[in-house]
Formats: sequence, C-alpha cells, structure tokens
Amino acid sequence: MRLLRGVGPSTEKLLQRLGLHSIRDLLLHLPIRHIDRSHIVPISTVRPGQECVLSGTLGPPTAMYIRGRRRGASASLTDESGSIRCVWFTAAPWVSRWSDIGRVIVSGRASRHSPLSLLHPQIEELGDERDPYVPVYGVTEGLSQRRIRSIIRTALDGLAASVPSLVPTDYDDGTKLPSLTTALRAAHYPSSPEEGRRSAERVRLEALIPLQVVVLRRKALLNERSAPAMTLPADSLAAFLRNLPFTLTRSQADALVQIRKDLASSRPMHRLLQGDVGSGKTVVAVGACIVALTHGYQAALMAPTEVLADQHARVITPWIRGIGHQIGVLTGASSAKQRRELHESVGTGDPLLMIGTHALLQESVHFRRLGVVIVDEQHRFGIAQRACLAGKGQSPHMLVMTATPIPRSLAMTVYGHLDVSVLSDKPTGRKPIRTAWYDSARRTEALKVFRDHLDQGTQGFVVAPLVEEAPNREIRGAIELHRELSFGILKGVPTGLVHGRMPAAEKDRIIEAFRAGEFQVLVCTTVVEVGLDAPGAGVLLVDGAERFGLSQLHQLRGRIGRGGQEGLCLLLTGQEITVEAERRINAMLETADGFCLAELDLAQRGPGALLGPAQHGMIAGALTADPRLVAMARACALRIMEQGAPPEANIEALLTEFEDASGLGAG
Repeated sequence: MRLLRGVGPSTEKLLQRLGLHSIRDLLLHLPIRHIDRSHIVPISTVRPGQECVLSGTLGPPTAMYIRGRRRGASASLTDESGSIRCVWFTAAPWVSRWSDIGRVIVSGRASRHSPLSLLHPQIEELGDERDPYVPVYGVTEGLSQRRIRSIIRTALDGLAASVPSLVPTDYDDGTKLPSLTTALRAAHYPSSPEEGRRSAERVRLEALIPLQVVVLRRKALLNERSAPAMTLPADSLAAFLRNLPFTLTRSQADALVQIRKDLASSRPMHRLLQGDVGSGKTVVAVGACIVALTHGYQAALMAPTEVLADQHARVITPWIRGIGHQIGVLTGASSAKQRRELHESVGTGDPLLMIGTHALLQESVHFRRLGVVIVDEQHRFGIAQRACLAGKGQSPHMLVMTATPIPRSLAMTVYGHLDVSVLSDKPTGRKPIRTAWYDSARRTEALKVFRDHLDQGTQGFVVAPLVEEAPNREIRGAIELHRELSFGILKGVPTGLVHGRMPAAEKDRIIEAFRAGEFQVLVCTTVVEVGLDAPGAGVLLVDGAERFGLSQLHQLRGRIGRGGQEGLCLLLTGQEITVEAERRINAMLETADGFCLAELDLAQRGPGALLGPAQHGMIAGALTADPRLVAMARACALRIMEQGAPPEANIEALLTEFEDASGLGAG
C-alpha cells in the first residue's frame, strides 16, 4: 500500500481501519453511491423533499441552538438563481473550510417543511468535469473523501490491470462478464448508472468467491466429524406433542422432521433455525432436546440474557416434565448451592436439559454425555463462545437459532456451512399489529393515542434509543422520557424504567414486575428487543424511531400482541429525518414480514446492520442482496476447489483474511 503515491504510515493505518490491507482490497472497496454531476439544478427550482445536486458559493457557517444548547450549524448556499440554507444537526466544524473558496458541489435532500433547507448535505469540490458520476466511499475519521478518491484513482490508473481474476476461465453463466480490469474502472467512475451497476456486480462477484471457498471448505470439514446417531421413537414423539398446549404449525412440523433426520445421522448436525418474531422456534429446539434426553444424552440451551434463559425455563418446564424429563437453569443469579447441584448432575451424566447463559461456558461446567447444543439468538455470541459450548461434548449436534430473519444471500454466504430451516408461518390466533407514524409536530397526539390504549386495559412499552439524552442531539433518553411521561400523560399509571446500565438483578426484578402486571408501562431501551414475552402488552411507542434499523424496529414490534390481542405500534420521529430513515419507517408501515424487512435492511444499510459493526472492509463489501450473484460465486468456488486455485491469485492469503474477518475458520 505504501508504494502508492500519498500513502504513508498514518494513511495506511486509516485505510486498515476500513479493512483495506492491500491493493486488491483498495480496488474492491466499492463506492456506497455516486454523485450525479450531470444533473446540477438551479437553487430556485428545488422543491420540498427533493433529492438534488446544486452548485454555488457557501457562506460562513453559524451555530444553531435548540433548547439552549448548541445543536448544529447552518450556512447559506448561493447561485445565480437564489439561495438556500444548508443545515447540519451536529457541530460540523469542517463546514467552515468550505466557505468562500469558490464554487462547490452540494448534494442532499430538501426539507419537507418550511423554511426550505438542505438537510445534512454533502459538500464536494467542483473538480474535473470529465467525471459525471463521482464516487462517495465509506470512510473513517481522518480520511476525507478527497483523500480516498485520490488514493483509489492512483491505484486504478497504475495497478488495476495487474489484479488477477478469481473467476475460472471456463466459467460461463450465460452472460458476457466484463473483464475485472474494465469492471474495476467503471465501478468507481462509470459513464452511466447502468454501467456502474453492472460493473459493481462483477467486482462483488470477485470479492464473494474467496468467502464461498471458505464456506465450502468449512462444510467439508464439519462433515468429516462423527456424532452419536439418535432416533426418536414414534410413541415418544407423540407423547411430547400431546403434552403441548398447542398444535405445531406446518413449518414447525417440517423443521422438526429435518432436525430428526439430522440427529439420526452419525455426522453432527449443524443447522440454522430462523423464523420471524413469534414463529415458535423454541418448541422446535425442545423437540431436538427430547431426542437427546430419550437416548440418555444431555442437552444444553444457551441464551444471551438471564431474562431470556429464565423465560425459556418457565415455558419449557411443563412441556418436558410431564413426559418424565428433567430441566436445570444455570445463570449468573444461581446460588452457590444450585451451582454445585447442577455441576454434579451434568458431571455424572444424568439426562438433563440445562438452560443457561454464558455461565454454561465456565470451566467448572463439565458435561459427561452432551448430545445436543442449542444456541438461541446466536448472533449475540462470538464464534469462540459457540465453539466452547460445543467443545464440552464429543462432536455434539448443534442447532443455532435467530429471531432476526436472515436474507437468503447472507444465509448462502456467512451461514453457508449450515443447513437452514425456516419457520415461515406464525402460530394460529396471532392477530396482525397495526403500525402508525407520527413526526414531532404530532407528538402530543401520539402520546394521547398511547394513553387511550392503556385506558382499555392493555400494557405498553415506550422505547428510547439512548439511556440519557445525547449532549449534542435533540433525542430524549429513557431516563428523561420516564420522568417526562410519569409527570405528564402517564401520571397515575404505574410505570417502570429499565435500561442496560442498571444492575442485572434490578433490571430482572422490574421486567418480572412488568410481566406480572405490577407496572402497566415499561419505559426502556433496546434491552427488551429480543426474548421478553409479556402477553399483556398490546401497545408500543418507539421514540426517536429514525435512530433504529429495520430489524430492530421489527423486533421491538414483536414484543406486543403476543397474548392474542390486537397490537398497535406507534413510531415517533423527528420532524426532519434522512431519506434512508424515511424509507425504513415506510417499510414498517407497508409490511410485517420480517424476511422482507431483512432484505430491505440489507439493501439500505449493508451487511453491518445484520452482522454487527465488527464486520467491515472486504467481508462486508463482498456481501450482496442478490442471491443470483452469490450462486454464481458458489459455482466459481466449486470449480476452484475441483481444479485448484491459479497460483497468481494468491487465494490462500485471501482465505486467511476472510476466515479472520468472518469467523468461519474458528470452532
């Protein structure tokens, strides 16, 4: 990297923050969007809500104050037709350097309300007009758009032709793929949107291939191991099903058939069970545990929080004790006596379903006959933690579960080494949840609607994005919101407060009190996002909804209506929100299908929204919302494994890099 002009030790470190460690990484770092300089419009033609690119002179910025605090900056942009105010709701000290330097390019969206202004616009130099579409990259603090453009342009001009392609020469998908060199240039600096889209696809295919090789190698390695083969007699299955207070849905029954088939094999099961909120994953997981217990083996179910572990124990206990099986619960709240008794039980090999949190990973926990491992909300655990639990047995069967629907393309990449079962339907009797959107101008109205539903006897959640108010943002934290509502619209209504900074015991006590009906309202942060089952809750208000991702909003919405009542989800946003946030809110209004929302989340925010902030650089850039492209990469990877990688591709180094980034090489 340092061979490139302008890349010294400090710049190299900044690039490495983005996961860019080589020339190949740099060239495969695709733009997140392009600024279309071919359609610069006069300021006088801008209309409310319009996305536009303007050119003019930017005046000096002035500070903005809201509620007595400095909340941002504004500056006036002027061209021959008029002026418009540019607004940033952050300190934005960098704006001052663009003032009075001549004409600049400014792109953004006009406000929907008067006075007309541009919200959080991007500022660019007028630059060289030979490039009608200018790339905008994901950057990090200290690395400007101008700097990374210059670095990538230098690499394109001097080294793009030397980057080897991993697509096998005899691969033919029925279309004429452009060469990698041609695609790299056009993906960064296209002559048209269509050329840019097509070229970016070709580059993403190149980036996906090493990951697919890792996935295929990982799957082959897993299949080499052996595990205890276990079958569930028909009478035992019938007894389990009769003991349930409900009938399985079609997809639950199908998933249980798939899991029983896996368990009957001498190869260890490695299956991902995913389903929308409230689709009933737990009962399917318990079905797998019943198979192990019937054969005299032990089972472990690990949950990310004590609240969820205790809830699992409360729900599962009557399902399995009625047919003669035992259950244990091991969490951080377990007493010393309980720990000793449970350690002794698992150590002697007693058939037992052990439900717990990270406490199951302690060295003092020794399973003697661990046959099945269940990991709930698997994305809340690291690769090493999942491997640690599985390592407490001799190649036990493993089932990982998630209530966050995973787009098909991600399931084929990051989880491509796992078999996948999908719960596509919800239990009978679950009514749809209505969703409504209110901006800050209608805040009082939204709160009144919330109170009206409480007066009908239901419980409710109020969710804030922060614990405390951010110093430079117009966002209420949970503590302030609890105080405001308790002395305002909710005066006289028993209202609890819970957030992540509270001691675990206090947090659990309040949640249990809410579940028991002692509180009618729970003001909280996203600590309730997953796992909290409160059948009495029928209304949810999310304050600052523009601050949440689609998957988060959908998970929060899934906390209500679980008792069979109709639910109402109120999304309260600021008066002016970003285009992306508006798209997320509208998606919530249009569909309650978690899989559809997950696909939209991937397309809008990228894989980091689903995989977590640690996934960035090449691993994130390789992922795509297009299953067709993933399938093409899988086909190329199969050819590479059959024929051997071309030596000039240096694929071993790439595989090591992808294994480190994705965690697929662990466990």
